[in-house]
Amino acid sequence: MKRALGLAAVLLAVLAPAARAADHAIATDFDHSGDPWVFLIRDSSDERVLQYRSCPPDGGPCQVLQPGSSGIMPGPTAAGTVFELDVEQGGSVDTVRTDPWKGRVDAVAPPAIAGEAKVGATVGVTPATWNGGWGRRTYRDRTVEDLSGSQVVACRAATGKDCMIFEPGPLSQHWAGWYLFATETRYAKPGCWENCSTVNDGLVPLPWPFPAIAPASATFAVSAPVQICCTLPAPAPDVIPAPMASVRAKAVRAKGRLLVGRVDCTVRCSVGLTVSGGGRKVYTRTFFLEGPAALSIPVRHGKLSVRVKVDGQELARGHVKAR
Repeated sequence: MKRALGLAAVLLAVLAPAARAADHAIATDFDHSGDPWVFLIRDSSDERVLQYRSCPPDGGPCQVLQPGSSGIMPGPTAAGTVFELDVEQGGSVDTVRTDPWKGRVDAVAPPAIAGEAKVGATVGVTPATWNGGWGRRTYRDRTVEDLSGSQVVACRAATGKDCMIFEPGPLSQHWAGWYLFATETRYAKPGCWENCSTVNDGLVPLPWPFPAIAPASATFAVSAPVQICCTLPAPAPDVIPAPMASVRAKAVRAKGRLLVGRVDCTVRCSVGLTVSGGGRKVYTRTFFLEGPAALSIPVRHGKLSVRVKVDGQELARGHVKAR
């Protein structure tokens, strides 16, 4: 009888399904110097890392690392290094290993302007070539990989100062004589972490000017400047095109904001934007503009009423659906 019970226990043990490995969200990112950054994304309040270790590629003993407030950023790290984390949750401890680190992030070749930089033409970005980082790896039982976000920036100076990011479309006469730069930022997805956008190819719809392009770094690459041809004499005041404005039928989400319309002023103008609806208070914004720009607002949902004034005159009014 005892023997039969023993055999039954053995059979149950063999036939029982294997225990599922703990699914801890270990983020593998890199810092602005292009070196590894590893941390735990906590799914519950009782989940914590007891110890971080780095294991060298030659199979030598792992070294204990002292974490900061945001995990570990060990600085320059040899390619092939694997990081171990002892994660405690619910009274049990699991050891989780990252994929091998592939070396410091580096742009082997910078991005470049694609297309002919002249009035009437449309340009984009020829992507940079990158080395290092994490590459393709596993995160939450799915495959992710390092990605790049690219955009075209126009600056008044070849030194990369007095700049603006503008929308897709043919280059208007406004940009003649300006300098185009292709820029590209390298990041580890999911480095945003779960809800970031994918690569932004070409011209990104951000109408706001900024003083200068940031210097190149391990994770940010910049092309050489390309001047837009051809510089023509400024038009006489009586033939300057009148400003134009329009309102979209459906809002588009971009960079955490809603695009509800656009405006284009050949010469400097004052733009007033008023948006109501969506269960929130009326949004108003006034700014000065020269050239084309998208009209954006903080995210809201529902049926919106949009009014656009240029130099005090209403040029566009309409209803926009925002999801």
